[in-house]
Amino acid sequence: MENRRIIRHQELDKAENEWNKLEGVGEKQEQTVRRLETTAMLLVCGYIYLQSFIFHSVSHNPNLSCEFWWAPFTLSCLICVVFAIPFKSFVTKWERTQRYFEINFLKQDLVHLQIVIFSSSDDRQLEQQQPPPQQEKLRSDSAKTYQRRAFICLVSLALVAYTVVVLTACRSIPCHRVAIL
Repeated sequence: MENRRIIRHQELDKAENEWNKLEGVGEKQEQTVRRLETTAMLLVCGYIYLQSFIFHSVSHNPNLSCEFWWAPFTLSCLICVVFAIPFKSFVTKWERTQRYFEINFLKQDLVHLQIVIFSSSDDRQLEQQQPPPQQEKLRSDSAKTYQRRAFICLVSLALVAYTVVVLTACRSIPCHRVAIL
């Protein structure tokens, strides 16, 4: 009887240590996810600023003729390509880190279940006829994960739409201005 109690306490200690390790790893992964999101958003702001500058220069430059519409168009395309490579890299790193974070969360949930089982099977509780402790439920981060993924998708779609508008403006504004004059 005493050996079983010692073994249960050792297993409980192992599970609690594992829980603490997983919790530390999860916190670091969460920080990495937030850092990647912040960096990606700064990259997006820089992209919007550069494209806005091109749009502003095209729309407020009366000397730009229709035959040179390709210059701002090419510059805008070049900025788009230069931006797309690091943005895709950050999104890929974010997705990978997010996946590891979710796996860590599931492992943490399993260890938590082990802790509850080891705690509830304590001989003292059985001897005293106490009910087992209530399992505290971990809140799944799946809603937060889907929100993040939806946000990245919406930002990507908005950037594509914004790029199409700027590219269209680079072509049409100089040529329509000549037709109006």
